[in-house]
Order: sequence, then C-alpha cells, then structure tokens
Amino acid sequence: MRFIYLLLSFVLIFGTIEAQDCFTTFKYYKAITLTPDAAIAAHTIAIPFDSKSLVDGGKLLADGSDLRVVDADCNTLPFFIQDLANRDKNILYVAIPDIDPSGLELQVYYGATTNVSSEIDGTSVFLFFDDFEDGVVDMDTWENVGSYANWEESDGKMRYTGMSGSGGIFLYVTPKVAYTSPVTFDFVAPANNNKFYGICDTGDIERVGFRYQSGAQSNDTMDIYAVLRDTINGGFFPGDFYPFIVVEREVGNIMSIAATISPSKTLIVDRFENHSNGEANYNDLVVANMEFNAIRPFFTSFGASIAVDFVGIRSTPQGFPVITTGQEVQLITSTKELSGINSFECFPNPVTNTIRFNYENPGNITLTITNNLGKQVHNQSDLQSLDISQWPAGWYIVKLKDGEKTISKKIVVNK
Repeated sequence: MRFIYLLLSFVLIFGTIEAQDCFTTFKYYKAITLTPDAAIAAHTIAIPFDSKSLVDGGKLLADGSDLRVVDADCNTLPFFIQDLANRDKNILYVAIPDIDPSGLELQVYYGATTNVSSEIDGTSVFLFFDDFEDGVVDMDTWENVGSYANWEESDGKMRYTGMSGSGGIFLYVTPKVAYTSPVTFDFVAPANNNKFYGICDTGDIERVGFRYQSGAQSNDTMDIYAVLRDTINGGFFPGDFYPFIVVEREVGNIMSIAATISPSKTLIVDRFENHSNGEANYNDLVVANMEFNAIRPFFTSFGASIAVDFVGIRSTPQGFPVITTGQEVQLITSTKELSGINSFECFPNPVTNTIRFNYENPGNITLTITNNLGKQVHNQSDLQSLDISQWPAGWYIVKLKDGEKTISKKIVVNK
C-alpha cells in the first residue's frame, strides 16, 4: 500500500508525493491504464513515452538504467526503449500479461536514488530482436540477398549498402526468421529514394517495399508501395497509395508495420505507424498477384548505407487497448517524510461496499478522492462513512487536508 505525506507548499511545487512498496529507491512513477474493448491475450505493447523531457529535467538517466515497469501487484515486466535523451515521442515496449475486460494497470518508475543496473532487455520483449550493440553482424540470424558494398555494425547500428551497377539494385538484408501468423515489425531506420524497407518472402525474393513517389504529395510523404520480383530494377508501382503518411526522409523514425498472410498466401498489411510523429494508417493493404509462404522484414540501399538502430518482431494482438497515462507522482523515499501518516486511516482496504475513515484530529478537515487518472470523484468535509458499492473497481487516492498538512492514502475498490 502507498501513502502520501506532504506540506501544501510541496504540493504546489511537485504535485502529489507518495510512499510506495514496489520499490524503495525510486523518486517518481506514472500510472498507465490499458482499457480494452474485450479481453486481450498477453503480448508486447508499444506505449508512447516522453523520455526526453524526463532526461532533460534530471529525473531519468539517459541510459535508462533507472527505469522500471511493474503491474498493479508490483510484478516487474520486461521492457525495451532506446535513445531516451533525444526522443519526446519515444516508445516503451512492454511485455504485458493477459488483459481482462476490466483493463490493466501498469506503473512506470524512474529516478533511482541509488546506483541501479539497467533492466532494458529487448530479447525478453520481442520474438526476434537485434540492437546491433555488439559490433558484429550475426550471420546466424541475418542473411544478405545478393552481394554488398558495405555491411557492418558500428555505433550501435547495422549499416548496409547493396552492390549496384551490373549487379542490380535493391539487393537487401533480412533476418533469418519466417512468420505465417500476424506479426508486427518494429524498427528504427531512415528512408529516401534509394534506401527503404518492407516485407519479403522466405522461399523466393518477392517482396513489397514502401517508398516515396518523388514528392507527389509532399517530400516526406511515404505514399506508395513497390512490388519487387527481382534485384535488377526498382520494382512496379501497382497504383494504390499506401501507407500515405508522413515519414520524414533521412531520419531514424520509430516504425511499426503489422502484417500477416491469408490462407490463400496473400500478403495483408493492416497497420503502418510512424511513432516519431504519431501518424498511422490502420487500413488494410491487400497485395494482389503475389504469393507469400512466410513473411519477414527487409532493408535495402544502393546509395549511402541504410543505418538500422534496432529490429524487433512481436506477435500482433487481436485487439488494441486505449492507453491512458496518468500524472507524475513523486514518491517518498525517507523515514522523515513518512512520519505522521498513520494518524489517518481508511478501512477496510481493499473495500467492496462501505469505506470508513479515522483521524486523530477530526475538526476542520476536507476529504477528496481521485481515481487512478487523477480525476476527482468525491469530496466531503467530515469523516462520515462512504458507500462506494457502485464505484468501478480499481485504485483511488483519498486525500485528507488539515490546515497546511495533507495526508493521502491509496484504497482499492474490489467487486
């Protein structure tokens, strides 16, 4: 259970201050609520996360070593994130358990008060993962199609340029994986007219690449897909504009492409997202006149090397919950800050029907109750019992104010 004790002046400066039992050495956390339309099986979810402002504010280390993700029961969850100091529209990939119809609450902790080791781990989050940090291209997990002018790992990136000229163009590299069920390809890579990415088959070199039509819509609108059946030319444009979203050229955008193959072996792309600017296309692209036995991502360039920061592949869930991020909560980390909190009680806790309050000085007090999103749901100016039998299940913060002293406690409403 978490408790809050703070002076009013601290409230004005820092917002809520709260003690906690998941960790004893972290200064802040944010609650993230996942609200589905129906139950969703365990999967890896991409959560928008402004890491840059936290690093700039001195609340989070640039390497993310003081970052943790837990569920409501304080069970740690595997996660992956990259480039924390530079991205205000970053993505926190978290491997989450089943989401029942009532939803799931996560908590993201950061700002450790002692030295801690990083728990960022892409291998525990994705089915396939490579962040190219070891400096050596792993030929057991990657393969090249055709010869290349450059293929290396350096500075945490995989850099590739296919051999051009008589050897053709748009030779490519691809991981040695094969998927027939719905999967999502996550990666960070730049694109332009001579470097791009897409989805390829495993049994042959047929593939679909996503490209720009020379600025027909805007210079940065990735608006067409090319059907490629060889490595001799730039492929064929079928005439369908897709994904038709802004993907800034020559920038390492955080991309997600979700795809599957139908029983008739047709490629279907059903989500194309640029997390770096929030643009997405959720319409289905059905690629006719091509047969795919299995799918995987590919990367190609016949000019300057395409530099890929990471590649992760995850199962695509059958539903996508609404993601709501609560306000930052500052945590109590010292015994001194905890003094005096036991003078206020809320019981029983957890509660199903009626919550009761007890306080050593019941005179001029006010009680306010907020839900886990910070919205006030109740207030009263006495310690009378409260019927909460009709309230939604979840956790709430009960805040008692007595003059300049504010004491808050977390209660859990069960059904």
